[in-house]
Amino acid sequence: TVRRKEVELITSNNKIKEFTSINKSLSALGNCISALLKTNKTHSHIPYRDSKLTRLLQDSIGGNTKTLFIVTLSPSNKYIHETISTLQFADRAMKVRIQPTINNEYEKEKKLIDKYQDDITKLKDIIMILLSNIS
Repeated sequence: TVRRKEVELITSNNKIKEFTSINKSLSALGNCISALLKTNKTHSHIPYRDSKLTRLLQDSIGGNTKTLFIVTLSPSNKYIHETISTLQFADRAMKVRIQPTINNEYEKEKKLIDKYQDDITKLKDIIMILLSNIS
């Protein structure tokens, strides 16, 4: 029974560490959402580097993408504080509006690719003409 209690204690401690880590990540995500709401166009800092989660979601929540957040709520009165907190987060997240910008690098690369494809077509035509002259 002593061994079993040790295993339960270790498991309990691991769960506490995991929940703490999840809460820190969600808090950092909330901070990023709040910072995005306060952004002015001249100077702003969004704390994406505060957690792995926000680093992973950086392009999604602050870039040129459409992002969908799904929040889950508990109908139980026991979890009313978590439900209210989740709804407040969802409300803040819904207010974030990012102005998409045209990726000029992509446009330059696309023009270059189109040019190369035209060159390849012309070279293929020249090869066909040369091959037909040889026969």
